[in-house]
Amino acid sequence: MENAPNFDDLYRDHFSYIKFVCLKFVKDESIAEDVAQDAFVNVWRKLHTFKGQSSITTWLHRVAINQSLMYLRRQPQIERLQLEDVVVQLLPARTSHPRQRIALNRAIRDLAKGYQMAFVLREVLGYSHPEVAQLLGVTEGTIKSQNYKAKKRLRETLELH
Repeated sequence: MENAPNFDDLYRDHFSYIKFVCLKFVKDESIAEDVAQDAFVNVWRKLHTFKGQSSITTWLHRVAINQSLMYLRRQPQIERLQLEDVVVQLLPARTSHPRQRIALNRAIRDLAKGYQMAFVLREVLGYSHPEVAQLLGVTEGTIKSQNYKAKKRLRETLELH
């Protein structure tokens, strides 16, 4: 891309935000700093691929989420990801009433972990099926199935309320 953003400026201007995004996933400040550093290593390596189709902040946010998920995937217990915390921050525009957010968070929390991850990554964070499959290290078919079943269970659960 012509006029590609300067890496030093990106790092200086966005590191705190990227660390904050990572912290929402890993829940430990020192680990979040390490994950954010790793995210910026990826930014440095892939800056030439930024095409400007979204804002640089959106692109950096996506890199931070990817790096956080890759970190969590390497951990023995992926439960460190507090999905309800992530969802609460991402849903206000879609679900304005506090009772709806609480009911949705409970319903998501009650899903099996695989269903939770597939649903949040695909439906809340907007990743494609192939991207979710790659992030979680499973097949695209598995993600499609888990996401379908998650939505079906969420509809059933939320219709009861």
